[in-house]
Amino acid sequence: MKCLIWSGLFFLSVSWLFFIPIFNSPNSEIGVFLLAVGILCNTIGLQKSKTVVTDKKYLMLFPPLLISFYLIHYPYNIGLLVLMLGLFLHFIVEYLSKSKKIDAIPIGMSFSGIILMLQAGFFPIYAIFVSHGHRVDFLSPIISMITNLFGLNTAVSHGIVFVQTFQQVYPFTTTWEKLGFFPWFNMLIGSLLIIFLMSRKRMIFLYVIGFFIIGIVYFILRYVFFIYIFSHTMNLSIFWNPFYLLLSFIPLTLLLTKLFPLDDVRIDFDFLKYYRLNRSHILTIVMVFLFLFSTIGVFAFQDPGNKKSGRILIDEFHSEWEDTTKALDKEWYGVLSTYNYYSWAEWLDHYYSVSRNTNKTLTTELLNDYDILILKCPTNGYSDKEIKDITLFVENGGGLFLIGDHTNVFGMNTYLNQISEEFGIKFKTDATYELGTGEMSTFKPNNMFLHPIVQHIEEFNFLTSCTLQAPLNSENVIIGNKIMSEPGTYSTENFFRESINTPECEYGLLLQATSLKYGKGRVVAFSDSTCFSSFCVFTDGYKEFSLGAIDYLNRYNIYSYINAAFSGVALITFFGVIYLLKKDKKAKI
Repeated sequence: MKCLIWSGLFFLSVSWLFFIPIFNSPNSEIGVFLLAVGILCNTIGLQKSKTVVTDKKYLMLFPPLLISFYLIHYPYNIGLLVLMLGLFLHFIVEYLSKSKKIDAIPIGMSFSGIILMLQAGFFPIYAIFVSHGHRVDFLSPIISMITNLFGLNTAVSHGIVFVQTFQQVYPFTTTWEKLGFFPWFNMLIGSLLIIFLMSRKRMIFLYVIGFFIIGIVYFILRYVFFIYIFSHTMNLSIFWNPFYLLLSFIPLTLLLTKLFPLDDVRIDFDFLKYYRLNRSHILTIVMVFLFLFSTIGVFAFQDPGNKKSGRILIDEFHSEWEDTTKALDKEWYGVLSTYNYYSWAEWLDHYYSVSRNTNKTLTTELLNDYDILILKCPTNGYSDKEIKDITLFVENGGGLFLIGDHTNVFGMNTYLNQISEEFGIKFKTDATYELGTGEMSTFKPNNMFLHPIVQHIEEFNFLTSCTLQAPLNSENVIIGNKIMSEPGTYSTENFFRESINTPECEYGLLLQATSLKYGKGRVVAFSDSTCFSSFCVFTDGYKEFSLGAIDYLNRYNIYSYINAAFSGVALITFFGVIYLLKKDKKAKI
């Protein structure tokens, strides 16, 4: 019955699709149901595991688990809850029940809780990874070749698979989301735990390599199958609907059950029989604490910096959009009065010292008099010397606020990229919408590793942004969820496509605002210029974002090396824990 462990892992992995709003709004009822089925499968699969009478002193585990459960927000604390229930039932069964037939229930719950905790712990890594790079273009030629074998006529250009049907040609981008990476990533985390519980240690490496190979092959074949289904149904929701995702991974689960039997997976609780702490145990506990502390520090630590005097320069010389020099009044009407930054600039001047540059190129001599430079909606390009001087300004401690918009309207993203690409950031030429509805998207902070810029925002309503590309060492200010991005086109007014429902779209977790530290200075890139226009600047979280961004930029970096130091400590302590556990012969799991 141990083969049911693969089924348990599958149900636990796909339950996150209904708890975390990646593609859809959460549906806790379905998530809990899948969770219960997963726990049941693990309970049946582990029913022959050996149990022992556990020392009562292990009850001391509950206070730190309860504190962690309180501090970590829902749904990321679900694993802690399941683990605590499993441990509680373990003590109940041991000391109050004479029946040994129900021993597997706490074992199955505890095992499931550990898997859920690991999956929740690795979710930030998944979010950073996919939001910083959705495309998997190197797989497109392979996908095209296999798709042709199924009778479709396809070709590849610039990483896009073009599929010809009787009606028209459809462009398919190959992305992690369309490959179904999120459920597979969750299954990978759980499978590593399962595989390392095998008693035949020599098989561990073969099982891990086998899981990766089968996963990659399954990725490709699954995507090819979905392309084939789309060509006959024209239903794009098959790529992101959680129910289709769930169903599409059932064959992989059955394949793993067949190819990787878990007959020798063994959970032995002998090491819990006695409460003994020797020097090695204490060192292991300390190392585990340092690993967890450092890992959290990598994502959560923010250099407070030294505050500057707050002198802001808004560049008007390169911009003819969102003007800051003419007030919105009862006599001036039109597009330029609506899309206008005058109110925003005057409001910022109440907190800081704001100046406008209307007739000068951006030189080191000019920038030396300011702490923050705002480049908003440029409609003219920058010279090589300006690019060099702006980069030097940031390196020496200046703050740079880059504001772009959807679809490269007026060429503003092209001009911004002249500057932003010096820091590894790129404004893309697309437009974002809510996935499934095509409406404007909304960002709601999830309180997990919140960036300082958005820590006072309850809700932020985008008015159609572009998405951003940023290096992995950048900071995720806003990762939008439940959104899709549609490439722009030069064939329509404002470069919007007539249809926002094509297989070329990307969707899921998309980067809409980012920041990074460069030398002594800082950069913030934001992708929706309309949010600061006079007609809406004081609504929907825009003013909180503005003040947060300016406060972040108005600081010199003093501890920018700390995050790298946390990474080093986390890596060292991780291997240290592995070594100590391997050395301790009394720990048999």
